Amino acid sequence: LTPALLLTVNPALHYTAFDRLKLLLLQRRAAGGGATSEQLTATEAAGAGLVAKAVATLVTYPLIRAKVVLMTRAATESEARTRGRGGGESRDKMGAVMMLKVLQQLYARDGVRAWYEGVPMQ
Repeated sequence: LTPALLLTVNPALHYTAFDRLKLLLLQRRAAGGGATSEQLTATEAAGAGLVAKAVATLVTYPLIRAKVVLMTRAATESEARTRGRGGGESRDKMGAVMMLKVLQQLYARDGVRAWYEGVPMQ
């Protein structure tokens, strides 16, 4: 899988987490003897959406970070090649294996914190 394809996991996680939260909220409401509506209130839906997006972002952000690092490296290597410095890995190595390698390198440098560098801006 290519890095871009791996990043399509975010919406899938978001919708899955939202549906799971929705089910839990509706079950809790029914168990509490409340209304048996099959729909969430606007506040419940907003809260579930917020939590689901946070979960999806926390899970996939390290992949986004690795992709950015790979893109930055590729741009730097491309610039070096155009200046006649040669070197650089071929474009086909910028796949999922390279992303995992970057994640390992980031972890070795600063631990889990390195995977989430820049999250406050996200």
